[in-house]
Amino acid sequence: MGYPGANTAVSLLIVGPLVILVAAIYSIMSIAMPRSGGDYVWVSRILHPAIGFMQNFYMMFAFMYWTALIISWVPNWYLSTLLGAWGVWSNNPALSEWGSKLTTPEWTFIIGSLFIPYIFGLLMSGMKNVARVQKILFVIANFGMFALIAVLFVTPTNTFVSNLNEYLGSAGSAATYESIVETSKTVGYQPGWYWLPTIIALPYAFGMYGGYNWSSYVGGEVKDASRKISLTIIPTAILSIIFFVLIGFGIFQMTGYDFYNGIQYVFYLKPEAYPEALILPPLINYFITFATKNFAIVFTILFCFVINGIWMMGGIPTFASRCFFAWSFDRILPSKLADVSERFHVPLYILTLQAILSWVCLYLMCFTQFFAYQANVYVGWMICYAIVGLSITIFPWTKKQLYETTVPSRYKRKIAGIPVLSILGAVMFGFFVFMTYAAYTNAALGGPISWASVGIGIFGILILGIVIYYISYVYHKRKGIDISLAFKEIPPE
Repeated sequence: MGYPGANTAVSLLIVGPLVILVAAIYSIMSIAMPRSGGDYVWVSRILHPAIGFMQNFYMMFAFMYWTALIISWVPNWYLSTLLGAWGVWSNNPALSEWGSKLTTPEWTFIIGSLFIPYIFGLLMSGMKNVARVQKILFVIANFGMFALIAVLFVTPTNTFVSNLNEYLGSAGSAATYESIVETSKTVGYQPGWYWLPTIIALPYAFGMYGGYNWSSYVGGEVKDASRKISLTIIPTAILSIIFFVLIGFGIFQMTGYDFYNGIQYVFYLKPEAYPEALILPPLINYFITFATKNFAIVFTILFCFVINGIWMMGGIPTFASRCFFAWSFDRILPSKLADVSERFHVPLYILTLQAILSWVCLYLMCFTQFFAYQANVYVGWMICYAIVGLSITIFPWTKKQLYETTVPSRYKRKIAGIPVLSILGAVMFGFFVFMTYAAYTNAALGGPISWASVGIGIFGILILGIVIYYISYVYHKRKGIDISLAFKEIPPE
């Protein structure tokens, strides 16, 4: 949760209203068009099929990236910290050594590869099993988050300092809490926080909230979707804001602002100055190990971090698969991919394709610099949300019949003759134009910007989406099928 010069807790708080705005729009549109594919269905019907597919194609590319990223987090961040802490507390160097091993690309890939059959095996077993397992994981994960927040706020900074210094001394290190702060200043860290970096960090903060609106992608499979999904999105967004803001302020309360941000600066920008005795990256779950000497509490929280990672890795492919399904249903991709198993009632071909792509993405993430060419995943993500905002803005004006027949009357109110939905869409569009600029001009959000990274990682993927749509359009047109006609109405339930 560190960002140079910014108070990310304040950034999380400031971006909260934008999260609620996006949640409100996705909630309304899920009532209007409760179909699998979510914003792909809306944008392709309101703006243009090619734009809708382009936007959603990038989102799915990002989903595949995030799936691989979260799979890598479980061994690299969560299991490694659990084993490392366990090794220290039990005076078992072998466990600590395994904790360090799991941070290497080879072991991250090996352990991560074991999770892929679990994820897609679960998805292929049917949505009832997915829902049952995910609910159990969700409860365990959130118990851990409540415990985490409690520990962050009840642990005085001097207790954290004392425990950290005691550990460093026992490890034979000359480093101390105080020396780490001074070292960070020596290598370039600027103490304190400033408003401009805090505002510029808003895309980073917004990214922390990802997932609250993704239930819109499974709208076609939920009974009474217009009611259930709409009642899910906004409460989930509000709970996410509460959780992350509390965690953001809590970590600074426990560790001290300049220590936390200073050690982040050292680790990522001057790694040679990072204390060797700290065997793991300076993550919140690692610092929890210095909050208390009650290992039962530490173990519980770290175990729940692992469960949280497994819960997250099971959720993203579920939503992504429904976008693949919607593309195939509209014949942009081969319609065969949309075939649903009579036994399990899931699209097996799509899930198999996703499993292969997830494994490839995990390999690329562990052993290559391929994803560095994305330049900044936030840039493309912000562009995608700006496109959604634009489509919502013009919806009541350019697709009047669709607007009148799909949007419930309670959401058709006007202010000064302008539909409220258009106003919400315009605000969303404006915000995400700014967020795109902020993400693009700040390498700290995702990496240095270059012609290659922008061309390949952002516009290359967006343009590829348009190319794929028109290839499919021409192919079907030659066979006497105009696939664009399907986009004049929403798909059947």
